[in-house]
Amino acid sequence: MTLDGLLRETARVTPAAVALVEGDRCITYAQLDQLATRCAALLQRRGIEPDDRVIVALDNSAEMVAAYFGAMRAGAVAVPLMAGPRSDRLPAAVADCAPRAAIVDATTLRGDAAKTALSAVPHVLIHGGPSDSGLAADLAAADRDVVAAPRQGTDLAAIIYTSGSTGEPRGVMLTHRNFVANARSIVEYLRLTAADRVMCVLPFYYVYGLSLLHTHVAVGGSLVLENRAAFPNVVLDGMATHEVTGFAGVPSTFALMLHRSNLDQARLPHLRYVTQAGGAMPPAKIAEWRTRGPNA
Repeated sequence: MTLDGLLRETARVTPAAVALVEGDRCITYAQLDQLATRCAALLQRRGIEPDDRVIVALDNSAEMVAAYFGAMRAGAVAVPLMAGPRSDRLPAAVADCAPRAAIVDATTLRGDAAKTALSAVPHVLIHGGPSDSGLAADLAAADRDVVAAPRQGTDLAAIIYTSGSTGEPRGVMLTHRNFVANARSIVEYLRLTAADRVMCVLPFYYVYGLSLLHTHVAVGGSLVLENRAAFPNVVLDGMATHEVTGFAGVPSTFALMLHRSNLDQARLPHLRYVTQAGGAMPPAKIAEWRTRGPNA
């Protein structure tokens, strides 16, 4: 099984199930699968071949997920990176992995260093901007079929750059088998099913955020995408509105929830589990969350 194969299979079995909730927008697995196919066709039309590197610098969104899986569907290697003008690691990543294509949002091009680095990439697709005449229009016009690019578990799926907390970020090469084994392990110990719906405030350019995507795609669950993690009450409201069953965060996520939100008044009866990673969380904070947080 490949990582892209998980999406294909879920779209085949439960095409009408909701894959992504993005504000007022709901994307079914059939729609997400079609978007990924169109993105793969778009890349292949530009000459992208198996094992070419494709940078994906977009905020969490349906387009980001489609580009991520679409790169793999084209046989390429996805390289997710932070989007926006503060994406300071993009130049180093371009120099390191020599991408043949990049899918970025318009704000990323506002940074001079990123703009210069991307000038060396043969194919750059832009999402967003005043008219959004780039990626969205290209996807709408793209073919619905791709040239088969057979992949197997030992093939490279993605390069994920580390946080660089102890030095320069390093590109970690992960295979389809790495990702699928990781997803299946998490599905087993969290007992995830198609009924699960996770609040996703973590970015998809790190493995913790990607693990939420992979696991829920694997079981046919839903992801509620929320890019406003700096506003914890917005997150709490979304968790209640969408009746999420899971929540994941890093220590700073929980610090915000504990000290800058209406956590004590939150009613989250559907929340089944909470996970934390990305750094050591002080025992005092864990104890405070267990006292004040939802009973999950």
